[in-house]
This record gives sequence, structure tokens and C-alpha cells, in this order.
Amino acid sequence: MPMGLFKRNNADIDYSIFGIESDEVDDEGIDPDLWGGTSQRDDDADEGPLGQIDVAEEWETAAAVSRDQDIDLEEALGEDIFNVVAEDVVARVESLRSGQPATSSAPTVKRPGRFDTSRLDEIAAQIAAEQAAKAEEASFDIEKMSKEQRKLYIEALGESLELYDHLVAIKPRERYVFRSDYYEIDGSGAVACILAMFHRDEARDEFPTFWGVSRIPSDLPTGVTAIVFEQVERKDEKWVENALKRADKLDRLEEREQADGGTMSTKRSAAKAADDLYSTVAELQDGASYLSVQNRLLLHAPSLDALDSAVDKLARQYIEAFSSLHAAPYHGEQRQELSTLFAKNDDKRSDGFHMTSTEYAGSYSLVTNGLADPGGEFVGQMSGDYNNSAILFEVDRWRHHVVLADQALNHALDRARVVDMWGSKISQAALLNNHRVVHLVLNGAQLEKLGPPLERITARLDMRRGDVNMFELFGERKDQLSLYGIHLTKLVLMAEQALGAADPSAVSIIRSELKDRLTEFYVDQKMWARSAEKNQEKLRLVGLDHNEVPLLQHFVPYLDTMHKRLLQQGNQDTDAQRAIKTLQGVFKDMLQANSDLFNQPTSDAINSAASARRVIYDFSGLVNRSKGLAMAQLVNVVGFAVASLDEGDVLLIHGADQITDNQVQEYLVAQFERLFRRGARVGYLYENPDVMLANQGFNKFERADYTVLGPMAKETITNYETALHTAVPTELKRFLAATDLAISYLRRGSVNVVFSTQLSLGLKIEQQPGDDGEVFAARVREVDRAKKIAANSEVAALERAEQERAEARRELLAGEPVRDQGEPRTAARLQSSQR
Repeated sequence: MPMGLFKRNNADIDYSIFGIESDEVDDEGIDPDLWGGTSQRDDDADEGPLGQIDVAEEWETAAAVSRDQDIDLEEALGEDIFNVVAEDVVARVESLRSGQPATSSAPTVKRPGRFDTSRLDEIAAQIAAEQAAKAEEASFDIEKMSKEQRKLYIEALGESLELYDHLVAIKPRERYVFRSDYYEIDGSGAVACILAMFHRDEARDEFPTFWGVSRIPSDLPTGVTAIVFEQVERKDEKWVENALKRADKLDRLEEREQADGGTMSTKRSAAKAADDLYSTVAELQDGASYLSVQNRLLLHAPSLDALDSAVDKLARQYIEAFSSLHAAPYHGEQRQELSTLFAKNDDKRSDGFHMTSTEYAGSYSLVTNGLADPGGEFVGQMSGDYNNSAILFEVDRWRHHVVLADQALNHALDRARVVDMWGSKISQAALLNNHRVVHLVLNGAQLEKLGPPLERITARLDMRRGDVNMFELFGERKDQLSLYGIHLTKLVLMAEQALGAADPSAVSIIRSELKDRLTEFYVDQKMWARSAEKNQEKLRLVGLDHNEVPLLQHFVPYLDTMHKRLLQQGNQDTDAQRAIKTLQGVFKDMLQANSDLFNQPTSDAINSAASARRVIYDFSGLVNRSKGLAMAQLVNVVGFAVASLDEGDVLLIHGADQITDNQVQEYLVAQFERLFRRGARVGYLYENPDVMLANQGFNKFERADYTVLGPMAKETITNYETALHTAVPTELKRFLAATDLAISYLRRGSVNVVFSTQLSLGLKIEQQPGDDGEVFAARVREVDRAKKIAANSEVAALERAEQERAEARRELLAGEPVRDQGEPRTAARLQSSQR
């Protein structure tokens, strides 16, 4: 056997300097031909210490390459292999142990007995590089394969997530610990349970239509989720035929057995089974299918206590809804239940339920889909139903009129009424769509607290100041004939409302005489002409300067003069004298007691209301002063208020409960008809649902594009059903009768949803100490919404243009030089260049 490396150098080596001991392990991985010998590595270890150096990978690499290429290291290294000393070997060993490549420079002077390892390192590095290249060629990168190669590779190795690193990264941990009737998930404390449905076969069920919806768990503890699984499989005709044959035989045997010695209980059960078989056969013969139904219920809870509470609530729910159906887990089989959750019905535990398609139709779990308009905004979340999805309601999606009634208060907004909040929401939606909005406020609603102020586009008129002359008409000259008749009706109503109902005879005189006296008065004022249809060029009712229109102080003396004239003529018509005297008293009282309201020329401030995008007429102070005066002023103003509204514009009446007089309602209906012909819209906002129902002839809520109602009393719900000639579902009645809930009931066409009201009105942006990021972001969005409303208005556009022109003029007048390519330009040169 050839001698080893150190034996051939014939040097005595102290092995302790290497920090190693003799290795007695038989390493068969090293080819002895590597050193030109045929002995095993343990034999070489007896002759030298290299066999004890722990560099298995390099030995194996060198051995593999030497076998493949038959490399002789001694021949490759030449005489340098004998030039070795202990210091070089120590350095080499340390580099191999640390995993670093050997870095040695060739000695400048060769000394006898010293051995240079640089050549050895070069050969080892070459061998390692060639081996790595071969390993790279032999590896498989599935991402670089073609579709066919990938298919063959997966078929050879089998489908596995380990083939895809990105799937392994997101793969959840598989840590399920199964207990008797539940299982733990991921060791985080979360638990789950799979329940099956069980039915008492001997019970005679009287389930209502769509009884299956009651299987859905409701009112579960916080953090508990439930998923109802229902798998249906249709049985083929052969299976049904065989089953019916077996059932017929068993039925006959059971009938004989019960006749011989059955008890009352067993006879009843057998009779029930026979009836079921008869009904099943009849339905199958009528064309129904036979179905296999498996029901499972998966409950997931954050803790075991929450899961136990959910199971208890579910048990009570089923007791109330069904008397013969309950849910329970299969003890000790949660693992099997989980693994077969999506398996075929035949592979599941138990046979489940079998029924015809006719019977199964009654168990459909139909739930309300809620409301999700394409252009809708969030106004709340569904309540009182199994589905609790968000309500996305397009508030401005209506064409004619809407009716809202809610007596709830929002204490966070200084006891603001929820119905007025809805009015603010409707107003904002209309403004966003570039429509004009007019508010008639009769209930003291403070709209500045129910939304952004929008001061630039808003005109506010306090009706306590009498800004509109009661004798002035508003409109176009081409409509003077029709306007005059409406105007006379308005003055009659104003006189009635100011007088009140204390003297019915006076009211009758006003209705019969006042129009004639007013016509004579307008003729004397050169504003009207007799035979007006033939003398329309002489009419000048509209378009006059506010100061040219007569006032109440002019009409009262006219009545005095007329009364004196009757007395001087010796007219014995006491009725005529009494009528004039009554009119004198009514209008003189209006002049003396309420001249601040009815004896004022039309204010110039009223002109801004004709062009403002948002106008607020506040009658609240008049309502507190006198409801009759408030109605008189409403009748006086409403004609002007609606005259400038066009298609899509909105008129909102806050506190429509105050409008109860039939004559006033008829007059307003006539005014609204003019609005509807122009395409404008009206919103009635009631504080009391009972008053809304009582005024059905005025608001026609049954024909409204949509209605929004708050909680109502049971009697109110009954009256609501009568008015609509429609029955309200029992569950909906119960929910609407809960007057302590902040809910809204929306009816729009065939859509009927109840939801918890959560209106965003754009009130704040300052971040409060307790606000999180989401709340603050919502406030910022509301302010952006208000800015968008203002930006859509024509007034804002004109203001912006004027501001830009003013800014340009200020810059020109300032005369500051403007640099242009390094040359200063004066303001005059800048102006000429702009031209």
C-alpha cells in the first residue's frame, strides 16, 4: 500500500497542534485513489492526520470529481506537495473549519522541508466550481419550466404546496385540537363547533311559509360568527322507485303489527308515517322531485365561554321557532364532521332529511337584500333582519314628492329632530346635483347646526320682519291672468288666518266680498283692468318696482271711503254695509296690530333669494307669536318662494304638522301643482307620524316616491296599514313599535327596509382627543363634501371669477416688476402683453 502524504515526507508531526484526535470512524466516502492508494480512509488516518480533518464536503467533492475525471493530485501539484511545515497546515485547517476559502500566497522563497498549499487550493476550488455547475444543471426550477414540463413534473412528484414558495408563505398553520364536541384553532383561544340538525319524526309539523329562515342564528354573543350549510342532492328515479317499494312493504307490516298489539303512542306514530308516505307519493306523482338534504351549522367563537353561550341562545331560538327541530354536535366526531363538511351527502354522518321538492320549497332561507343604490351613500345599517348589511341610499333619487315623519330627537345635536336631519341630508344631495333648494321652516329647526353653513350660497329670510308685501305679485307678464286669481285667493286666506275662526259669519263675508273689493282697488291703482282678457296691455301686476306697489295702509282708507260712499248714497242694503264694515275691521286690525308684517314694502333682500342656490324662510318666530299669523305669512310668501324653482329643484317644508287648515292646504296644493308642472319637487317633513296620516289628502304619502318613518305606536301602525290597504308583517310591526330605538323605516316602491339611522351631515373636522383615525377621516370627507356643494353653485363660480379679476387688478396696480428672461417688465408692459 502506498504511503500517505506525511509518511512520504517522513516527518514526525505533533497532532496536538491541530486540535484534533485520531478518527477511528470508517469513512467509506473517500476514494483511496485520491492519494494514489487503495486502502480505506481509516488506514490512511493511522499514517497521517489529514484523515481526521472535518472537511467531509470537500473530501466527497474531490472524490467524486476524481472518480469522474481521474485527477492525480500528486501529479498536479508536483514537487510543491513535499514543501510543508506545521504552520501552513494549521492555517489551512482553520480556514476549512470557518467555512472560508483558503487564501494563501506563494512563498517568495522555498525552503527545504516546507510545503506550499496554494496549488492545492487552486485545484480544490476548480473541483468545487465544476461540481456546483453540474448540480445547477441537475436542479429543477418549476418557474422556468414550460407548461408541458411543469405538468409532467407535477405528475411525477405529486401536487404539493411545497412546489410554490409564495403559497407556502401564506399557508395558515394547521393546528386543530379536537375535543369531544368542539375543537380549538391555532392555539389562540379561538374555538369552533359543528352542529347537525335533528328532527322528531313522530311530530306533526305546522311550520310557517319560509320557515327555513328561522334556522339562521340571531343575536349571538359578540365575536361569534355562524355559517349555515345546506347541501341538497336530487335522487334519481330508480332510487325513488326502490325506496317507495320498500316503504310500501314496511307500511303494511307496520299496520298489521300495530293492529295486533300497538300502543296509543306507536299507533299515532305509525299513522303519521303513513300520512307522510301518502303525501310524498302524491307530490311525486304530481311531478315533484325527491331530495336528500344535509344541514350543518358552524359556530366560531373567540373563547369557549362565548361558544357555550352561543349554543345556549341557539337552543332557545329553536325552541321558540320550532317545536320539533333542534341542533346538537356529534360527540367525539368533530374531526370527521370538519373533514366531510363539503363532502357528498352520502359520505356524511347520518342520513339527513329526505323530502320532496314541494315540501322543501317552504324551507327556503329568503332574507332581505337591503339597499345598495349605484349612486347611494351610507345612511345606516340594516336592523331587525338576519341580513345586517349597510344601507347605500341615493337620497336624491326621486321625481315628485317624498314624505318623512319621525318624532325622535338627537341629543348629541342639541335635541335636533331626526326628521330635520333627513331634510338637511336631502338638501345636501340636491345641491350636490346642482339643484336649488328652498326650506320653509315652521318648527324652529336650526339648519346651521345640521350641516355645513354654506353661507356663500345661502339666503336667510326671517319672516318676522315682513319682507314681502302682501299686495305684490311675482311671476312673468305672460302669466298675469292666472297669477291674479291665485293672488286674490291668497289675500282671502291671509285675512281668514289673521281673523281666526272666532267669527264664522265674518269668514263667510270675507270669502264672498273681499275678491270684489280687491278687484276695484287694483283697478283704481291702474294695475288691473275690467275685461282683462281683452285689455291685457293695460295690466301691470308684475315687474313693478317694490315701492310702486300699494301697501295695506292704502287699502284700509280705500275701504273707509267705500263705506262712507254707501252711507252717503242712502243705500239701504244692510248686508253690503255690514260686509264693508267687517272688511274694515279685519284689515284695520291687521294694520294696527301687525303692521310690521303686512304693511311693509318688499325688501331688497328678497332679490337675493331669487338667485341663491339655497334659501331658508324661517317662520318659527311667527308660529310662537300666532299660528294664524304664521299661516297668513306662509300663504303670502310661498308664491314668491316657489316662483323661481325649476326642474329638479326642491322645496322642503320643515314642520308640516303646523299646516292643518283645509283652506291653506288647498292653496298650497295649487301652488305645488305649478311646481310639479315645471319639474320641481316637494318634501314634507313631519314631526309626528299620526299627523302625517291625518293629512294624507294633503301630502299623499301613499303615492310618494319614498317615505322614511321612525318608530311608531301600535295604533299608528294599524292606521298606516289601513291607509295603505296593505298588511305590515308581524316582525316588522314589533320592531317599529320599539320607540326607544334609533331606526328608520324606508319604503320605496317594492323595497321595504329597516335600518339604524347613521346620517353623516358634515358638521365637524376638528379632531377630538377620543377620536381615532377613521372617525377623523370621516369628518374630513364631510367637509370635502360641503366644499363640493359650494363649488357646484353658480354663485360660487361667479365669486371665484370676481376674486380672480380683483387679484389680477391688485397685481397690476402694485407695479412690481415681473421677470421675463432676465428683463424686468413694468405693470403697464405686463398688461399690454396680456392683451
